[in-house]
Amino acid sequence: MKNVFVNTFSPHYENLCYMGGVIIAVQLKNIKVMITDKVVWPDNFCTEKADVHVGESIAVDNMSAVRLWPFLTNVSNWNRYCPGIVSAEFMDPSIQDPHLFKRAEFRMCTDYYEAFALVLDAVEPKADRPGRLAIKSEIRDKNGSEVIMTTVHEVVLSVSSGNRTTVISEVNAFGPMAKRAASATRAVLSKLNNKWVSGMIKYALEHNQHTSRTHVHADHAIMG
Repeated sequence: MKNVFVNTFSPHYENLCYMGGVIIAVQLKNIKVMITDKVVWPDNFCTEKADVHVGESIAVDNMSAVRLWPFLTNVSNWNRYCPGIVSAEFMDPSIQDPHLFKRAEFRMCTDYYEAFALVLDAVEPKADRPGRLAIKSEIRDKNGSEVIMTTVHEVVLSVSSGNRTTVISEVNAFGPMAKRAASATRAVLSKLNNKWVSGMIKYALEHNQHTSRTHVHADHAIMG
């Protein structure tokens, strides 16, 4: 058993989940992660105005935010480590570099929906400066004529004490689908977000030269 993902779903609930023979979710009440930065939402897309809000927070020991950034932003790898994502590709076929950048437009197909996305912000981490990625996505109906839900996905790679990087990934959802089926929407977004964050970290660990000396702990999951 190489990697342990610790995920606190509630202060009073302990959960142990196995996936592919690897423990990916378990609560350890004594673990405390010092978050040095928080998600900053764009105007009109804050959590207080959202119809649905979900989030994850997972800390990685001995792996810098700079090292994690390429794994976070490389859309060509998303379907390799997140089972719920079928594909993700830039709208402009002339773009050769698969890493996201500010104002980039791309399409993402999942097991649940197809989204047309715009990168609102992409700030690469440097030293103690956290990395930030903000993506706004429009989910349309089957005909592609009407936007039934808009999501804003914010990711922060925050450097904590002891060379620990915390991956904070939160999603706010707005629109008719989120309002009509809030519980179902929350379940889908939470599941996909959890798979995406834990999958990215596991993938990064497997491709990191210091994998055998790296350990992962999750702080908490935020579900609203």
